Amino acid sequence: DAAGALAAGLQARPAVAELAQRIGATQFIGYDRLESDALLRAILKGEQLVKEAKEGEEVEVALDVTPFYAEGGGQVGDQGTLSGPEGLVEIAETTRPAPALILHKGIVRQGRIREGDRLHLTVNASMRQDAARNHTATHLVHAALRDLLGPHVKQYGSLVGPNRLRFDFAHFRPLSSRDIDDIESTVNEEIRRNESVSTEVMSIQDAVAKGALAFFGDKYGEQVRVVSVESFSKELCGGTHCRQTGEIGLFRIVSETGVAAGVRRIEAQTGSGAYSQIKTLEAEVRQLTDLLKVGQVEIVARTRK
Repeated sequence: DAAGALAAGLQARPAVAELAQRIGATQFIGYDRLESDALLRAILKGEQLVKEAKEGEEVEVALDVTPFYAEGGGQVGDQGTLSGPEGLVEIAETTRPAPALILHKGIVRQGRIREGDRLHLTVNASMRQDAARNHTATHLVHAALRDLLGPHVKQYGSLVGPNRLRFDFAHFRPLSSRDIDDIESTVNEEIRRNESVSTEVMSIQDAVAKGALAFFGDKYGEQVRVVSVESFSKELCGGTHCRQTGEIGLFRIVSETGVAAGVRRIEAQTGSGAYSQIKTLEAEVRQLTDLLKVGQVEIVARTRK
């Protein structure tokens, strides 16, 4: 379970446990902004806490506040840059190795950084936006599955990155191609409606009373964040989302497979990823028409022959 994994992780990295104790919490301020200034509290090089790091060195840094989303709730961590008075760090991943501590992992690209520096933080906006598209789409998929298949559908895990989404759920048989079409069309209809996506923080009791879906095996604090898409979807979620469903643009299911007894997996793409998937299929159809020397409308009949 998550708490056990966290305890094991902290045992494996005593430097992180020491750091978490020494500097306390990192305040996440990234729900509504992608840039901020922050104080560099600590630099970790491998398992060593150091006072400074130079060009070419790989580091993990802890700050007092950050707009960088740390990997969690299925969503990958943010990437971006930290720039200081004497150096620049390119951040490749953001993690939360202890409940209140956020670490920014990357390489010093120029100059050097020192403990106590004031840094300017910039999150890679297009990657964050693409991840938000996929995260909001994941909530729409979950609601569509429950509508079409029944309330026995429960989320068993998800992965939300800038380039794709993966959603695992409880269901007793493979989805038919008609089911897949229905889910895809329901989600795209919600996107075209351009519904507003709202978030509010409330007690866990209020959230459950309002019908928000809580997840299997997750541990929740007293206060939770509820993400709602008008009347269509309501879930407990700490991730980042679009402001309107229309920002998702387009949704396409790439595959539907079984991953364990009674657990199915949908992989899908949104926005520019979904668009380029359509363009790839189009190019393949064009190659087939060239090979078979027929027009697009005759391609199926000719292939049957």
